[in-house]
Amino acid sequence: MFSYVCKTASGRLGPSLGASGAIMTVLTAVCTKMPEAKLAIIFLPIYAFSAGNALKAIVVMDTAGLVLGWRYFDHAAHLGGALFGVQPSGRTTMLLAFQILGLSLGVIGWCLENSCTSSHSWRVRSHSGAVTTNNWQFEGLWMTCAATSLGSVQCQRYKTVLGLPGYIQACRALMIIALLLGLASVIVSVLGLKCTKIGSTSEQAKGKIALTGGSLFILSGLSTLTAVSWYAARVVQEFHDPFFAGVRFELGAGLYMGWGAACLAILGGVMLCCSCKRGPSGPTTGGYSYNYSKTSGGQQIYRAPHVSESGSSKAYV
Repeated sequence: MFSYVCKTASGRLGPSLGASGAIMTVLTAVCTKMPEAKLAIIFLPIYAFSAGNALKAIVVMDTAGLVLGWRYFDHAAHLGGALFGVQPSGRTTMLLAFQILGLSLGVIGWCLENSCTSSHSWRVRSHSGAVTTNNWQFEGLWMTCAATSLGSVQCQRYKTVLGLPGYIQACRALMIIALLLGLASVIVSVLGLKCTKIGSTSEQAKGKIALTGGSLFILSGLSTLTAVSWYAARVVQEFHDPFFAGVRFELGAGLYMGWGAACLAILGGVMLCCSCKRGPSGPTTGGYSYNYSKTSGGQQIYRAPHVSESGSSKAYV
């Protein structure tokens, strides 16, 4: 809001002054009210910095960008101020926020994977060299559609399944696998959150469950990335092939949606895997421990008195 007011009041430098003023005000308040406060980057919560050092660095970069006219320094200062946040007390809270952020990215990626799978615009007919551009043709994994300039769209399913090219069938299978892995990863990741009380509540078990969910997210993203990249490679190959006699297509919006979904799913999975806290190392003995000094310190061992040979011979007479 402050940035918008400055923009309307002072013109071009308004956004810069507004963003700088807002960031400096917040950091100065943090340094004043909490002199021992630590600042952490949102995407790297493990590394913490003192609030005073962060404020000095941002002031220097912002001043250099404003005086010297280097807008990249100015933007870097604004971005750095936006990424910094006060580190909560305790590492568990930060790991929980890391898990929630990773799960959110994974869920968004899975939703985009679903939209990508059902999209009808994986490839669009190229109009290069065409005389008229009143008709459009676009295809997906399941249907082929045709549209006119009047707004009418007609779609029909592929007439054959076994007669389709092999890469289309493979892309179908990969996208279905990606959706199943994504659904499983969402369920497993929810069970692995530190804030949920479903299932096992031990910290080590929660970490293993979160690690499993993150791994499934990564596999889902890789499956989507493989399918989309394979399909795009075939479209580009056919477009540049001078001996190809069929209809030439270009990359459609569904492919870009798939690449975005794959990136979000992989990023969310990596964040979930990084939030897994390793348990204490050491040899385990099934939960039981034995301390020789404690067991033998106060224990009295009974020893039989020594019996001479003469006494023993008389005892058996």
